[in-house]
Amino acid sequence: MPERAAVRRHAGAPGGTAEDGFSLIELLVTLVIVGSAFVILVGGTLTGVIASNTHREKADGEIALRAFIDHVKAAPFEENCADKDNYRSGFSIAGFDSEVASCTPIVPPADGLQKLRLAVAPTVTGGPAESARLEVDIVKRNETP
Repeated sequence: MPERAAVRRHAGAPGGTAEDGFSLIELLVTLVIVGSAFVILVGGTLTGVIASNTHREKADGEIALRAFIDHVKAAPFEENCADKDNYRSGFSIAGFDSEVASCTPIVPPADGLQKLRLAVAPTVTGGPAESARLEVDIVKRNETP
């Protein structure tokens, strides 16, 4: 009967030996759970950073567009829509390109009204500038008698 007393107990059983520990499966499951949580947290943080950057670009674009609208309103009236680029002469804002995308006389032409489509887009290198392009239609009136 002394031979039975020398039988080892299973790891994790009450009164286990000094060789007790985690099995490889337990460690792998723990690594998968911790790794998944880390990926989720990093992904959420990156999404927040990207959304914040997009919002900032849109807000800066709106400021640039408002400044361009004010510049065009203050510019002298151009009788010929072919000279529409004269509306943007002298206008410059850092980080943005501006353009008068279209000019359409409003009939009857004697009233001196034009529908102008104004646009601003960030000057980015290697990014999708079209996604941040902003446009607006305005009506310009000939204020001179």
